[in-house]
Amino acid sequence: MIVKGKYSILSLVLLLLCAFDTELGNEDEIWIDGGTFYKALKHEKEATIYFEEWNVHVNQFLEDPSYFVALQLDHSFDPLPDDAVTLPTLRTLAAVGDEVLLADYFNFLESFGRTHGINHMVMPDTANFSALEKEVIALANEHSPYYFLSPSVLSHAIPDSKKEYRATVNQPKIWIADQDVDTKRIERWSQKKETGHDFYRSLRASKEAAFTSAFEFPSSLSTAIFSSAVVALDPTEVLPLTDRSITYLGSDLKLRRILAQYVKVFDYRVSGVKCIVDVRTQERKVIEGDIILQNELQLEGFTSLVLPDIYIADLEIEVAKMLFGAKGIIGKSTSIDARSIPNPKYLGFTNPSIEGIDKDRLSSIDSLAMAAVKMMATPGIQMAIVKNGNLVAEKSYGYYTYDSIKEVTSNTIYDIASVTKVVATLPAVGYLLDHDLVKLDDSISMHLPEFAGSNKAGVTIEQLLAHNAGL
Repeated sequence: MIVKGKYSILSLVLLLLCAFDTELGNEDEIWIDGGTFYKALKHEKEATIYFEEWNVHVNQFLEDPSYFVALQLDHSFDPLPDDAVTLPTLRTLAAVGDEVLLADYFNFLESFGRTHGINHMVMPDTANFSALEKEVIALANEHSPYYFLSPSVLSHAIPDSKKEYRATVNQPKIWIADQDVDTKRIERWSQKKETGHDFYRSLRASKEAAFTSAFEFPSSLSTAIFSSAVVALDPTEVLPLTDRSITYLGSDLKLRRILAQYVKVFDYRVSGVKCIVDVRTQERKVIEGDIILQNELQLEGFTSLVLPDIYIADLEIEVAKMLFGAKGIIGKSTSIDARSIPNPKYLGFTNPSIEGIDKDRLSSIDSLAMAAVKMMATPGIQMAIVKNGNLVAEKSYGYYTYDSIKEVTSNTIYDIASVTKVVATLPAVGYLLDHDLVKLDDSISMHLPEFAGSNKAGVTIEQLLAHNAGL
């Protein structure tokens, strides 16, 4: 090549640098096996250290930003098993049938890993996994192929000759080398390789990818995964429960208390009463007809809920809703007894805070109801607040009649009759007010044009609600 002109020497240097850079772009990745450490690491900074399993050396490199770290995942699917954050296992993720929700989780897991210094996670070998677990691993790799790496791109078999090396060029490989292995020959051979450079370029770019810091498992995401991963095994279609009483044999006192919101609960077996046996924390005797709560599929052939192995703050509320048909059960399973119950049939009980309702506002309703009874505006009141299919507050006040003989309870049945305006029209107008679709001083002709020009055109919504419209 002949280079002419004022900047010929500079141009030649730049051309050579470009050529050299292109050649280096085709080099293989060589990772150092973190399991071979027995003395100070001899390799230069910016080496990638690969850990096939967690050991005492991992934290050393996670805390050193001058090295890259790749961790091999196992069935637990938890890259940091020693930290305080509990993440869903592969079994739990396999029960989630919502690919959008799984994509959200993979986004979090990548950010969580990068935040803690993990530059790559290598997916587990799927040889002995279920079909659903294999699907999750494939989705993770598809979601972020250069972060959630397939194990097929790793090789511990370092070629001893150029001939052996050439036999591997059909597919990109990441070579896993002991810290004492001389990798110069592989680096020299790989500079002349003509395939795979896009893979290596993308792999290196992935090491420095931008991310949003994530130190904790978001409660909204953990709740969504829990709710989507509960599996119903219901061979005789017992669920949802419609009984007026049940027996609960277990140690979860919070769950027992919440079950008691739905039905009468016994602490011992009663003839003719269905029994919920909670074996999550300890083994218990199970007999035919029992309903089992378990964290793993250990007892088959029974009606049971298999719960995810993550804890959420409102776990007991969610489980009770699923048992009594207030929440769908949609977790996937390869068990022949698995049953999807997607559509809730009944109202469920929950805490006001879960639905974003301020307890102080509930207190004001309480005060107003008691004042109404005291002023004899009404002999009694039954109050219930429902949001998103959940009963967030329920309370009764006063008596059936002014003679104060029979108290109003949550089981009191009222004749709806002339209170349609209160239980139907008023909530509907309240909804419109909350969404700024109407105002109380709007005239009815603003929303019902057929009244325009009539002697009722100026009647306001507030006058209608207060029965002061002169109709």
